[in-house]
Amino acid sequence: MDFYLKAPAWNHAKCPKLSSTAIEKSFKTVKAERVIKVVNAMYRNAEVNGTFVLAPSVKLPLGKIGKKRVEVYCCWFGHKLPSERGIKLLVQLASAQVKQDYVGDVVTNIAK
Repeated sequence: MDFYLKAPAWNHAKCPKLSSTAIEKSFKTVKAERVIKVVNAMYRNAEVNGTFVLAPSVKLPLGKIGKKRVEVYCCWFGHKLPSERGIKLLVQLASAQVKQDYVGDVVTNIAK
């Protein structure tokens, strides 16, 4: 995803390690993407809800029981990880929904 891969690399001065007050801040309309819709997912102490683009490395099916870290393309305070892999949300599998060929808005940034 261009919005993620073209984002600036992680900057420790601008990106807090943890933030319990961070929320979904930016969105982008996508077409024909593989996504996951989550409720009460966690990333660096932030609780997030919404639809996120799944990274190509994610193998399906994810399962239905428990929690799992799932790689998605989404910035943290406007930055991508230095490795260019996506962030890993801690997802409650029972409430998560994976959709193929999704058309609609996705979360592109978690911040304050």
